[in-house]
Amino acid sequence: GRGLSQTGWVAWWVELPLTLTAAAILIFALVTKEASIGAGTSAGLALGVAGVVTCLISVFFAWGYASLGRRMVEGDEAPPVLRTVRLGLYCAAIGCFVALLGVQAVVGTTLGKALSSGLSSSAVVQSRPTVSALDLLIIQGCVNALMSQFVALIVSLNLLLRFRNPKKG
Repeated sequence: GRGLSQTGWVAWWVELPLTLTAAAILIFALVTKEASIGAGTSAGLALGVAGVVTCLISVFFAWGYASLGRRMVEGDEAPPVLRTVRLGLYCAAIGCFVALLGVQAVVGTTLGKALSSGLSSSAVVQSRPTVSALDLLIIQGCVNALMSQFVALIVSLNLLLRFRNPKKG
C-alpha cells in the first residue's frame, strides 16, 4: 500500500507541472493564433489540446493511485487496484497516441514550410509560408503533453506488473 501511495504522489508531482506547462503553452497558442494558419497546424493544435485533456485525466489517476495506497495502508476494504491501474494505463496510451499525432501534424507542416522557404532565392518575392513561432509553440506544448503521458504510461506499467505478480514470501 505504501509503495502504491508513494508511486502515485511521485507520478502526480511529475505529471502535474508537465501538464500545466503544456496547457499554458497551448492556451497561449489558441489565444494568439493567426487567422490563416494551415490545416496541419490547426490539427496539431486540436490534437495537442486533446492530449492535454488526457494528461489531466492521467494526473487524476496518479492522485487516485496515492489515494488507493492510503486506503490499503489504513486497512479499508480491498480497493480495485488492478482495474484502476489498467484504466490509467489505457488512458496514458491513448494520450500518448493523441499527443504524438499532434506533434506529427505540426512537425510535418513546419518541415514543409522550412524546406519550401529554404529553396527559394532571395530575389524572388516570397509568397510561400514561413515557419512561425506559433508552430514551434504548438510543438513544445504537444511534446510536454507527450512527456507527461509517457511518465503516466511508465508508472501504470510498473504498478500493473507489481500488483499482477506480487512477490511471494
